[in-house]
Amino acid sequence: MTFGTAIFLWAALAGLVPIVLHMINRQNAPVVYFSTLRFLRLSVQRTRRRKRVHDLLLLLLRVAALVLIAVALARPALRWLHRWVGGESSTAVVLIVDNSSSLATRDQNGPRWDRVSSATLQILDQLQDGDQVALLVTNGPSPPSARGLLRNHEVVRQAFRGCQPSFERADLVGTLVEARRLLRTAPAQNREIYVVTDMQACCWNDLQRLASDTQGGAEDSPIVVVDTRGPRLPNAALGSIVAQATAPVAGVPLRVTVGVQGDAEVSEERHVSVYIDGQKRDTSPTLRIEPVQVVPHTFDIALGGKRLHRGQLQLEGDDACSADDRLYFAANTDPAVPVAIVKPAAHSIRNLDQAFYLERALAPRSDPAGAVLVHALDPAALAAEALARFTVVFCVNLPAPDLETGRKLVSYVENGGNLFWVCGDNVDPVAYSALNDRLQGQLIPTRLTGLKQADDERPEGWRIAWLDPKHESVAPFAESASIYQTVQVLRFVEMAAPDASSAQVLARLDDDLPLLAHRRVGAGSVYFLATSLHVDWTNFPLKPLFLPFVSHLTFRLAGSDASQPLLSAGTPWRLALPADQDVTVEVTRPNGEVVRLTRPDTKTEPVTFRDTHQVGVYQVRIQRGSHVQHTAFAVNPDPEESAPGYLTGAQLEQFLAPTRVFYCADAAEVTQTIRELRKGVSLWGAFLAVVIVVLVAEAYHANRREYRAPSATG
Repeated sequence: MTFGTAIFLWAALAGLVPIVLHMINRQNAPVVYFSTLRFLRLSVQRTRRRKRVHDLLLLLLRVAALVLIAVALARPALRWLHRWVGGESSTAVVLIVDNSSSLATRDQNGPRWDRVSSATLQILDQLQDGDQVALLVTNGPSPPSARGLLRNHEVVRQAFRGCQPSFERADLVGTLVEARRLLRTAPAQNREIYVVTDMQACCWNDLQRLASDTQGGAEDSPIVVVDTRGPRLPNAALGSIVAQATAPVAGVPLRVTVGVQGDAEVSEERHVSVYIDGQKRDTSPTLRIEPVQVVPHTFDIALGGKRLHRGQLQLEGDDACSADDRLYFAANTDPAVPVAIVKPAAHSIRNLDQAFYLERALAPRSDPAGAVLVHALDPAALAAEALARFTVVFCVNLPAPDLETGRKLVSYVENGGNLFWVCGDNVDPVAYSALNDRLQGQLIPTRLTGLKQADDERPEGWRIAWLDPKHESVAPFAESASIYQTVQVLRFVEMAAPDASSAQVLARLDDDLPLLAHRRVGAGSVYFLATSLHVDWTNFPLKPLFLPFVSHLTFRLAGSDASQPLLSAGTPWRLALPADQDVTVEVTRPNGEVVRLTRPDTKTEPVTFRDTHQVGVYQVRIQRGSHVQHTAFAVNPDPEESAPGYLTGAQLEQFLAPTRVFYCADAAEVTQTIRELRKGVSLWGAFLAVVIVVLVAEAYHANRREYRAPSATG
């Protein structure tokens, strides 16, 4: 039992007052003998004995009333009833510290993280010997020495001192579920959860998980929430970023669009600058940002050279949080996209060559500085050529290659290459299908069944009737039905309906006949166009759609654009690799540390890099035998952490009901709240009720005595 105001226990000495008064008023009356009353002696002796018992009871009731009033004023509370029966008396505590990106914010009371530290250390200071404590940090690497319930509080204290605000968004609901899981394993009868946070609304998503987490009684553990937020200061943030380029080629502009998130209450005027490889390249005009408004701005940046470029966007000026004033991106550029066109011997008349229109579309002029660098190969050179140096290999009107060449082409695709087959007079459907079967269906997307061509019954042939609006290779043209439906096909090779699990049709002719099919093979892709790119088979090369279609498809196969993946801090980066090849992957963190990744044992799962807690550009080196590929990805602060919106204590109590929630509006309330919680169930009301019962009993017995007091006459 504990007492809130133990000084009132001294008032229990008032219980001596009735005893003293009783002793003072107790007098021995003189003995006088009356001969006429001698027959009443026996009756008087019996009455005297009853009176003594009655007086003693009144005395005890009066003493008890005064003592109970004193104890009630001392505010007694029952904390550990199990102590009386010899049970375990320690308390299990889980301390949750929110170190999400918003905790790096400054407000009028100073940095929020200072108040996080103050509240956390206050909680640890209130722990008693024998208490168990676990430290759960919402973001970043987990403190290795504080992931379980420990009795050594100093270890937990040292683990917290190594924590700092992260660039990630907290999942407080998931962390509460983990806290309850830890408490279910604790032998202690008393369990408590403390959450130190700034109450940002985005960190309390999916509260339904707590409602379903009702095993083992841990949901009854009280939750003490400490709000570390203070009066706010103005803050703007860089929220979103999109980096795109038409092609990953030097000289082709990289378009970077950034959204500037305004402050919740005040208007601001800010500038955004863009840096490439540490050098400032451009600054925006003055951006007027109204409250809770997102203002976009676009930079067009020309990148040069064959190299990896590291970019950074900087919101100029000072505000409440510097963590959301920077965003990063990466871009790869080459002098030109290297493309190989494998074709039979060139025709003496150039425009009758089967690859003539394709070559003109990829390289419209003889300019070595063009966006696409075309290398023409004959079928004999294909067997000896190092295909890995080409981003795309177009095979135009080729006879079915031999088995060794077929294996070489499949290997090229598995290692990330892109193989595009174009039909023509030399394509034998039977020979291609037989070779494809021997190569486990990886040479072309599906089996070829025969040749169809226009005849007297169908002199105009077929037209393109459908393009897949979801596939990135053809989606930009899918909405222009009036354009692609003018393409006429007079001859084409029939394809069997592909298995949807392994291949897909991207374009169809009339009668739902496949025209263009695609299949993923390892890290690369195989395409098959069922018609030629010559006017003898189709009018497609003469249509306005042809040039943008070929350019877009080539650049998409070359890597879409120059920009590299953008991730939020804490999001794993994954890389799919061929299962049957030895590949080495190394990741260089923004701080220069190199990490070599290990492939999963199954080799069918992607390589995963999870330690993306730092923001910046991560460089990746992928080595397949002698071939080395360099790429990158950028990690940025979680944009939701910059969005305004906070929960109140009342809202949180409602969301967490029926769990008892103790809300501390600031760190100064922490110690008092813990003391109140540690007092346990108050017995103040119960003691006052007992006092009332005692006083009623005392009054009843006192009046009963006066009513029954005997009278003497004579």
